[in-house]
Amino acid sequence: MKLTRILRVWIALAAVFSLIVPSHAYAQTGGGNNHVYLPAVLTPGKPNTTDWAQLGRDAQRTNYTPLTVSPPYCYAWKWNAVPVASRAQPVVKSGILFVGGMDGRLYARDATTGAPIWDFPTDGPIRHSPAATGAMVITGSFDGNTYALYVNSGSPAWITYTGSSATAPLIDEAAGKVYVASTNGLLTALSLSSGSILWQYDAGEAILTSPALSVDGGTVYLGSEAIQAIAVNASNGTLRWKTGLRGQSLGERYPVVVGNTVFYRSQPLDSFHVLLRPYGDDVMDRAGSIDPNWANDWAKVKPQITSHLSANPDQQTFFALDAANGASRGTAPVLYTYGSNDIPNVPVYDGTNLFLTYRARHGIQTDSGRVHVATKYDAELGRMNLSTLDITGLTAGSLDVPIFGGPAWRMTSDEASFLTKGGDILWMDSWERLGGLNVVTGVNGHAGNVSNLWPECYSADNKCGPEGPRPFYPLSGSGAGYPFPGPRATEGHARAGVVIANDMVYWKVADAGLAAFKHSSTTCGAATVWQDSGGSLVPASLQASVPPALDAAPALSSYLNNDRSAAVAITPQNQDLVDRLRGEVRALLTRANGNHLLPFYLNRGFSEQDVWPYNSGSTSTDINGLTNPAKVLYAFHETHGNVVWHDPGELLMSLAMAYPYLDNTLKTDVRAYVSAEWGRYSPIGDLPYANPSPWLVNGVARENYNVPFRNSLNNWPSTKANLNSIYALWLWSRNTGDYTWARNNWNSVASLYNNRKNNIRYYADLGGIIGYYRLARDLNNSTPDGKYTTAMNDATSVLNSAMTNGLNFTTFKDRARDDDREPRGMSKGWSAPVFYGIGPEVGLYLREQFNGAATNHLLDLERVDNVKQVGMAWWYLTRAGEHAEEGETSYLHPLSGWSHFMAHAYIVGNSQAELRRWLDRPWTEGDLYSIQKIVAVIQAP
Repeated sequence: MKLTRILRVWIALAAVFSLIVPSHAYAQTGGGNNHVYLPAVLTPGKPNTTDWAQLGRDAQRTNYTPLTVSPPYCYAWKWNAVPVASRAQPVVKSGILFVGGMDGRLYARDATTGAPIWDFPTDGPIRHSPAATGAMVITGSFDGNTYALYVNSGSPAWITYTGSSATAPLIDEAAGKVYVASTNGLLTALSLSSGSILWQYDAGEAILTSPALSVDGGTVYLGSEAIQAIAVNASNGTLRWKTGLRGQSLGERYPVVVGNTVFYRSQPLDSFHVLLRPYGDDVMDRAGSIDPNWANDWAKVKPQITSHLSANPDQQTFFALDAANGASRGTAPVLYTYGSNDIPNVPVYDGTNLFLTYRARHGIQTDSGRVHVATKYDAELGRMNLSTLDITGLTAGSLDVPIFGGPAWRMTSDEASFLTKGGDILWMDSWERLGGLNVVTGVNGHAGNVSNLWPECYSADNKCGPEGPRPFYPLSGSGAGYPFPGPRATEGHARAGVVIANDMVYWKVADAGLAAFKHSSTTCGAATVWQDSGGSLVPASLQASVPPALDAAPALSSYLNNDRSAAVAITPQNQDLVDRLRGEVRALLTRANGNHLLPFYLNRGFSEQDVWPYNSGSTSTDINGLTNPAKVLYAFHETHGNVVWHDPGELLMSLAMAYPYLDNTLKTDVRAYVSAEWGRYSPIGDLPYANPSPWLVNGVARENYNVPFRNSLNNWPSTKANLNSIYALWLWSRNTGDYTWARNNWNSVASLYNNRKNNIRYYADLGGIIGYYRLARDLNNSTPDGKYTTAMNDATSVLNSAMTNGLNFTTFKDRARDDDREPRGMSKGWSAPVFYGIGPEVGLYLREQFNGAATNHLLDLERVDNVKQVGMAWWYLTRAGEHAEEGETSYLHPLSGWSHFMAHAYIVGNSQAELRRWLDRPWTEGDLYSIQKIVAVIQAP
C-alpha cells in the first residue's frame, strides 16, 4: 500500500509539472546528480506482452517475445552520446526504455520517441543490462552497489552493496527476489521490495556470467571463471550441482534454460582462424564430396563434427546440460561459429523451437556465395532437436515456403553475431548488419547495415565494404554518413541482440549508438537524433584527483635513498586488505604446491609477438649490448596466444612486496617457496631456451582451464632477465632481512647491471639501478667491501644520467608504445606500456620531474576523445571486454589494467579510498599483478 501511494504521489506531481513545464524541460533532483525530464514520465504504458523487461526478456533468458514487428522499417529515433557495454541489451517496460552507460549512469528514455525521462548516476560503469518491474528498475554497477530506482522518477528505492558487477540482474517477480552476480565471486539473492540480502553463494572465482532461472523458479544457474556451470537452490543459496566445462571464459553470455536442459557457451582457447579452418572446414570435409542436397550432406557431416569434438573436448564451446543434475546431454554438433575469440551467441527458444547458429557445408550464407574469410563454410541458421541435439538448417525444406529476398545480414564466421526472435521473425544482429528471417513465410527481411563511412575504417577514404541496399547510416533524412560520432572506445565489439518491444525494434549499433525503428509502409521521414547525456563520460569515482604541482622538483639523486617501498603499519583501516593479500599469497602457494608455476596462457585473437619484460621488436638485431634481442614471443600456438607472469623477477617482486604483511607461517612458507624457485630459475638470469622450453611446460598450471597443447608452446629467443629484477632482489633481501643469496650471487647481479646500464630502454629499468645501489649499500653496511662502494658510486652516476635522458618523456613513451605492438602490428599505446613495471620511486620521479606530462598522458588515455575515437576509463578492470582493438581481437590481457592501476598509485598518487574502488578479483591463483595492486593500495595515503 505504501509503495502504491508513493507512485500515486509521483504521478500526481508529474501531472502538475506537465501544466507548467514545456515538453522535455529539464529539472533536477538529488543535488543536481539525478536528472529528471518532464513530462515524458507520463508516457502511456504498454501491455506486458510487449515488454522486454530484463536481459533475454525473461528469467530463462530465452531471447524471445511473441511480438512481431514486420517490415518494411523506418527509423524513429537515434541516440548517441553515451557508451554502452557491448554485452548489454536495453530493456523496455511499460513504454520506458532503460539502459546503463559506461559513464556510470542509468538512463530512462521514452521508448517511442527516444526523449529523455531521467538519468541516475552511480559511482562506476554499468557494464550490463538493467532489469525492470512495474515499479522499479534494478541495475548493478562496478562501484559494487545494486540500485533499485523508481521507474517514474529515477529516485532510489534501495541501494545494497553486493560487489562490483559485470553481469545483468535476474528478477523473479513471483518470488519477490532479484539475483546479482559479482566479480568477487558472490551470487547474492535480494528482496525485491527492500533490497535486504537473503543469502549469498560464493563460487570461489569471479562470476562474469549473468544468472538465469529454472522454469519452476527453484534453481539459479550461473557460471564462474573456474569454467564451471553452477546450479544453486533459489530458496537458500545452497549448491545443487557444479559441472566443469571447456574454454577459457564463460563471461559476456548467460545460460539459456529450456525445460529440463540448460545451455552454456564458452570462449575458446585456440585462435579463431584455427577453429574455422583445420578444426572446422577440414573436419567437415572428412565427409567426402559435398552432396547438393542440404539434408543429405548434413547427415554426412554431423558425425564428423561430433566425433571430432568428442575426441577434442577442449574445442567445444556449446554445452547442453541436464538442468536437474548438470550432466551432459551429449556432444552437440556445433563447431565454433565466429571470430575475435569472443564467446559465441546463445540459442533462442520460442517455446517450441530452439534456434541457433552453427556451421555446415550448406546454408543461407554459404550457398549465397558470400563467403568472407578463408573458411569455406560460414555461420548458418539452424533449428535444434531438443531430444537428439541434431540440427536442421533453415532451408526451403524446413520452412513453409522457400527463402527469398537475398542475404539480410553479414553472417560471416570472423565476426560476432547474436540472435533474438520476435513472433515469427528470427533476428540476426551482426557487427555491421541487421536482418530478420520470417521462419513461417520464408521472407528474408533487411533492416539496415553500416555504410562505408564508419569510424572503424582504417582511413577516411577506405571503404569497409559494400553499402548494401539500404545503408544504416543514414537510412533516412540527410546529414553525415555516420550519425553516431562517438564515443567509440568502450567494452565494445560483441553483440547483444536486438530488443523487440513497444511495437518497435531497438538496435545497439556498433559501440555507441542506440536506435529504434518501426514498421512503416510509407516513405521514411527524418529520424529524431538525440545527443544528450547525463554528464561526464567518465564516472566521478574514476576521475582521479591529481596532486598539486611542486614548486621545485628535487635532485635526481634523491630517488636513490628516498625509500617509498617501506611497509606501513597494519591497522583496522587496512586489515581487510591485508587479509585479502594473505589469501592471495596463500592461494598461490597452494596452487604451486612447491613446484614451478607455469606462465598464464590466454588466447586473444590476433595478438602481436611482443610482451613485457623487454620487448624489442621483431628483428634479430642486437640491442642493449646483447647477442640476442631481449624478447619473447607470445606463447606460440598456431601463431597466436599470450603468456604472462613468465618472468622470475616478477614473481620475486610480488612476494617481496607482500612479505611484510604476511603472518609468520606464511612468511616461512614464502621463503621456502622462493628458495626452491631460485633453484630452478634465477630471478636475475635469462630463462633457458629449448623446444619446448621447460619454464613454459614443466610445472603447475595457473589456469582454471585445460591447455591441451601446452607441450607445443614455443618461444624464440630466450627471455632476457629484467633489469628491474635487481630492485626486486633488494626489496626481498631488505624485507626478509636475509642478504645471503644476493651476497653469494653478487657477480651475477653486477653482470646484469653492467650489461644494461648504458642502454636504458624503459622507465622500469630505472628501478633496477636504484635497486643495485641499495643492494650494494646494504651489503657494504653489513660487510664493507670496495666492490660495493664502487657499485654505489657507479649507480649514482648512471642513475643521474639515465634519469636525465628519461626527462624526454616523448621518447620513452613512443619507444614503449612501438615495442608493445597491439593487434595487426599497430601501436596505439592504450595499455600504457610506458608505465609497465614502475615502482614507487620511479613513479614519484615521473610525478615530480615532468610538469604533469606523465600524469596527463595517463589521463588522456582514459578520457573519451570523439575526434581520435579513443579513450575510456576501462583500465581499473581485471578482466576488460573488447576495447576498440584493431582487427579481430577480443579481450585485453592482464598487463593493461596493471599498468594503469600502478600508474594511478605511484604517479598520480591516488588515495587508498580511490584505489580501493578499482581492485577486482584476480584472474587466477598466482595473479602477480593482483598481489602488487593490493600492496599498492595498502601503502597508499
